[in-house]
Amino acid sequence: MRHYPKGFTLFEMLLVLTLSVYLLVQATTSWQEWRDRQQAESYMHGLQNLLQAARVKALSQQQIIRVCPVLDGQCAENWLQAVPAAYEVLDATSSPNLWFSYKKPERGHQLRYNRSRLEFRADGGLNALQNGTFVYCARDYLWYFTLTVSQAGRSQFSEQQGACPL
Repeated sequence: MRHYPKGFTLFEMLLVLTLSVYLLVQATTSWQEWRDRQQAESYMHGLQNLLQAARVKALSQQQIIRVCPVLDGQCAENWLQAVPAAYEVLDATSSPNLWFSYKKPERGHQLRYNRSRLEFRADGGLNALQNGTFVYCARDYLWYFTLTVSQAGRSQFSEQQGACPL
């Protein structure tokens, strides 16, 4: 009777190790994209909630609510790496009161809007020519999210396929 040595050959161990590393790299990459997608989608839903709340407040309080990107406590021109915030505008002579502040986009993510601010009037609509589309991109994936705001103040969220247009 013949006895065969027990154990694995060097070739078998290297093959299993190579396959394990390959699968681990694939899983990590997929997990990172899934995580970025969840963060981006969550951020845009939160921004949509901010805009809807600002519109409802403007309607219910019969006053102007301004939404703008904030850097160092002041409305800025650029939405990139700024904090979206809503202000109550009581009248033309007084300074606006901060009503609600959101959060910055995640590191490596970008938010853009084609206007420097939005102002919801007492009827819930936007001031002239403030309608547009928020674009949120997460790294260099082939998808991004948009949030389109109509002149009537309503917003619509959607996922887009393709490279980020920013």
